[in-house]
Amino acid sequence: MVEVDDLYKLQRLVAPELIEVIRTRHDILRAVLTWGPVGRRSLTGLLGINERGLRSQMDFLKEQGLLNQDLRGVTLTQEGEDLLDRLNEYIIGLKGGERLAEELRSEFNLEKVIIVPDDSGRQLGTKRHLGRAAARILRRVLEDPRLGFTDRLVLAVSGGTTMAEVARAATPLAITRELTVVPARGGLGEEIEIQANTIAVELARRLGAGYRLLHLPDNLSEESALALAQDPHLQEILDLIRSAQILVHGIGMAEEMARRRGISTREIEELRRRGALGEAFGYYFSQMGEVVQAVPSAGLRFEDLPEISLRMAVAGGAGKASAIRSVLLAGRHHFLVTDEGAARRMRELREGFPGKNLPPEPA
Repeated sequence: MVEVDDLYKLQRLVAPELIEVIRTRHDILRAVLTWGPVGRRSLTGLLGINERGLRSQMDFLKEQGLLNQDLRGVTLTQEGEDLLDRLNEYIIGLKGGERLAEELRSEFNLEKVIIVPDDSGRQLGTKRHLGRAAARILRRVLEDPRLGFTDRLVLAVSGGTTMAEVARAATPLAITRELTVVPARGGLGEEIEIQANTIAVELARRLGAGYRLLHLPDNLSEESALALAQDPHLQEILDLIRSAQILVHGIGMAEEMARRRGISTREIEELRRRGALGEAFGYYFSQMGEVVQAVPSAGLRFEDLPEISLRMAVAGGAGKASAIRSVLLAGRHHFLVTDEGAARRMRELREGFPGKNLPPEPA
């Protein structure tokens, strides 16, 4: 049987022109998903393809039932969206993505690593593909009877822009399950669209599940957190959150997340002194994956993670690679969904390649 890497080599040797056609059509579908509804003239400028060549490719894609066109412009059909997800896997495979995913899986002792093409810090639309890939994996997990989940299931989710894309990409489950979606922690007082509560509601709505919310900020003092935990109604939701069997969360840059929490300059300097690089659900991690500081809050705690059956991190962007590594080195994850930019930069960091200074990415 021909191995996947050998198949790519054969294609390059025997039909390199076919690969280029697939790349072009992938770029068109990806641009339409990102910008649509969009006009052909706009696509010409975005993709750098001459109008005649673009018209020919788009006519083919419409004949295949992958594109729709009306007065507003061009959009993807559902078949087009499904095919684009599969094409992403093909494109990343052409670039050696399967080998890179295996390297990350081995280094961080993960069960599965999914890599989408490009860099969410540089290419508009890549974060959407991150969300789509994570939502697709999540649906498979929720529908797979071999994983042994009970019919009554609690799913905890964090906030952030990447997690908002996961929620938007989710689709109804094909099985009947008593699923409840909950926020992993309290809110940061930021844009309501990317708070954990909002994402929990959106994800539940799209999955056809129920939800429970935690109406508390994520930057409580330790005394306030302890006092509020005595409230029986609050304790009920906290118990539900800490009974979660699945956790899906983003990863942030330590200093960026500290600023979003309104932490003082002095405290940020202390985080820097301790070597904090990454942040997840209120915990700050060092280069070696050690917890250097935690934000007192109601919700999931780092010590709760081993009791959660499946833990998935979703984060990308080369500028966030060091943050992602710091969280994964804590060793408490099963799945990682990331992008090519972050994956390749993580490889460079492992090999001791300093690279160039990269701007931090939003969580």
